Formats: sequence, C-alpha cells, structure tokens
Amino acid sequence: MSDPIETRLYEYFGRLRPNPGFAADARLVAALDLASARPTRLHVMDGSVASALPGGARRLALLAAAAVAIVAFVGTFGVWTLHSGPVGVSPSPSGNGSASPFGTPSASPTPTPTPTPTPTPTQPPGPISVAPSPGWMTQARDNAATALLLDGRVLIIGGSGGDPGMNEDLASAELFDPKTKRFTATGPMYQTQGRYATATTLLDGRVLVVGGTDMSGMTPSTDAELYDPSTGRFSETGRTLVSPWYHTATRLKDGRVLVISGDGLNLGAGSATQIYDPATGKFTRSPDMTTVVYPDVALLLTDGRVLVVGNRGEPGGGGGPAAAELYGPASNAFSPTGALVSPPESVAGTVLADGRVCIAGGGLIQMYDPGTGRFTRAGTLSFATTPQAVIALKNGRVLVTFLNDNNRTHSAQVFNPATGKSVVTGQMVVKGLLMYTTTLLLDGRVLIAGSGYYDEPNVGALFDPSTNTFVGTDK
Repeated sequence: MSDPIETRLYEYFGRLRPNPGFAADARLVAALDLASARPTRLHVMDGSVASALPGGARRLALLAAAAVAIVAFVGTFGVWTLHSGPVGVSPSPSGNGSASPFGTPSASPTPTPTPTPTPTPTQPPGPISVAPSPGWMTQARDNAATALLLDGRVLIIGGSGGDPGMNEDLASAELFDPKTKRFTATGPMYQTQGRYATATTLLDGRVLVVGGTDMSGMTPSTDAELYDPSTGRFSETGRTLVSPWYHTATRLKDGRVLVISGDGLNLGAGSATQIYDPATGKFTRSPDMTTVVYPDVALLLTDGRVLVVGNRGEPGGGGGPAAAELYGPASNAFSPTGALVSPPESVAGTVLADGRVCIAGGGLIQMYDPGTGRFTRAGTLSFATTPQAVIALKNGRVLVTFLNDNNRTHSAQVFNPATGKSVVTGQMVVKGLLMYTTTLLLDGRVLIAGSGYYDEPNVGALFDPSTNTFVGTDK
C-alpha cells in the first residue's frame, strides 16, 4: 500500500500498522495522528470492502468514511487544526471526532498542531441518572428482567432499547421506588445482557443476572453477574456451563439457583440444567429434563420441589403441547408428573398461598395439586391472546395479564380460585408496553414496566388489587 493518505486512513480506522507514509502528506498525517487520540473503528473499512475497490475508488471510499467520523475546524490564516471529541460523550453513528481537509503539502518537518478549546460536553444519549419527570423510566427497554429487592425497590435490567427501532442491546439498569414512584439509574451492568436475561434475588439480598441474547434472539450468552444493592454496582461471577437460551431461574430453598433452558440452538435436543451456588460463585451441571425442552415456568413449591411446565420444541410454543415435570433438590433429578388439561403450547403460572399452582394458557386456567400430581380445569381466560404473566395477589386472587393487541392496548383479568370466576380489569393505561415485566410489590400492588414502542411515553403502570384498576407511574 504505497499511497500515504490511504496508509494513514487504514492505520487509524482499520487498526492496521503499515509504513508511516511520506513527508509530502505530512500535514494530513499529523492531523490524523492527533485525531487518533480517540480513534473510531469504522466497520466499512475492514479491508474486505475497501480492498475490493480499484485504487482511485478505494481512496475515495476511505476519504468518505473518514469524513463521516471526523469534523473539520478552520484555524486562522487558513491553517487547519484538530481536536478530539468532547470528553465523556460516547461516539455516535454520525461521529464525534474531527477531521482536516488537505492543506498545502510541505517538505518541512511535521508541525505540532495547536488544539482548539474543547467545547462543553453535551448530555450523552441513553440512560440518565434521574428520570425527567416522576414515573418516567430512565431508559425505554423491551424484554427486560426485574427482581424485587429486600427493601421493596425493584431492579430492572437489560433488554433492548434505542430510537427508533428498539434495536440496541442494553447494558443499563434502573431502580423503581414504590414509595416515590420514581425510576433512577443504577449500575451500569458488567456485561451487555440484552434480551431474555433473568434476575433472581438471592437470600443475602444480591441479585443474580444470568444469560440473555442479542437482538436476533439467536445468540445466547454465557455471562452471569451479581448486583449489590448496597453499592449499586454489578460484578462478574462464574460463567454458565451451557448457554442458557430462553431460560428460567428459580431460587431453591437452600439459596442455590436452578437454571433451566433449551440446549443452545439445538432445537429438540432436550433441556440443559445447571445450578448456581452463591457460596462458590460457580455453576455446576445437573441432570436434564426428560420431556420438557423449553420451560415456560419453573415454580418453587412449598415442599421445596420445582414444578416445570413448558413445551416440547421451540421456545414460546410451536413445538407441541405443554408438558410438566418435577425437580427434586434432594435427589437432584427430574421426575414425571400429571398431564395438563388440553395442553397449550405456551403457559404462564404462579404458586398460590395454599400451595397449589395456577397455570394459564390455551384459553384455560387450570390448577395443579402437588399432593396428587394432577392438573384440573379451574376457569377460562377472558382474552384470546397469549398470557404474559400470572401473579398471585396477596388477597388470594390471581392477576392474569396478556400480550398487547393490534391496537397497542392491554387488558387483564382477575381470577378468583375460590369461585372459579374472573372479572376483567381496566386497561393498563400505557399503550406502548410490549414485552413488559410484572413484579409483585411488598405492599400488594403490581408494577408493570417496559416499553416496546419508542414513540409512546416511557412510563410504567401500577395495578391496585383493591380497585382492580391500573394507574400510570407518572400519576
């Protein structure tokens, strides 16, 4: 590569290390040297693209890419000077660097450019420390995860966000305080967990965050980390032994966490099960399930066993009717249990105060009795859409929420296990919710959080069991 301009552009934007170039282009070389104090990697300059062009077009493409990433400033008497972007401001697609047009070539030694004053940094995009108004989340996020902390606050982590397509994997986190109805930023996370991660509160109050995928949903992560509410910081812990894909995480009575998922992307190959021990910070493999391939729910029963209900194929249904199994921590093994009534492809569920399990899906509500190992029909769902969450309320009733309809609205129903009857609640007031989270608060209310549409107000909703109504967190 003999062209000095092309050489420098490859050096600073392709991260190659060619020869330094010639003195004829010393002014541009010096400018690029200064700009490299904060280089920006341009993926279009990966060699495979640039090298495929003929010499003139290649050089033109390189210069065009550099112009996008660099901003030129004009000095006095026609001398061009450069400076790096504002300190503390993250690079954006349009570039925050700087560039120089070509000056008059000179064979004299390379002069030292005089930096211009650095402008005052502007607010970087992304999460902010405090929401702009009470009840607004600090970051629009979809497919996030939540955990109820011991002090009553709610930790909300990861997901996808960004304008306008919600197509950015997030490493941000925030806290919701039910007393003030305010969201505040915390963290950031140790790794970008993205979508479908789980957050599980440990016995000591820390939160275990496991897995997640990128925007495609097809690249599961082996990352795991711990959040400490006393410091507001995330730290690394042991990696999972199998990439958890659309997994569940259930805290056992002894404090360990059971993680169950499909076996990576190997559809139909069976589940992958592993256990996290907070005492050692490590995951160990445990026996896999025999029937369920992708779990929808893994619920801790009052006797310490775990009821797992899921389908036999792809996550979220599509692989056949749901099946159920039991995990026994004492035996570290799975065993079969009764069959579901009219097994749906996807379910949601919760454990009631009397020890029974309420399962919703396929238009039905059914009950599982751990004593007999049988499912029985208990009621019907009021809406044809898929249940998003099933929450056991403190008044003994059950809240069932659903995915949004084509009008971007949400409805819910409250089921009474004692009578088998349901009432339809008011709408969730926030139209923008898509793959939202549901968290039962210590005071009995339910927090609905998350945003699936960037053009809707980024607020949550609170369900009040005493009135069966939702109110926005901004009210």
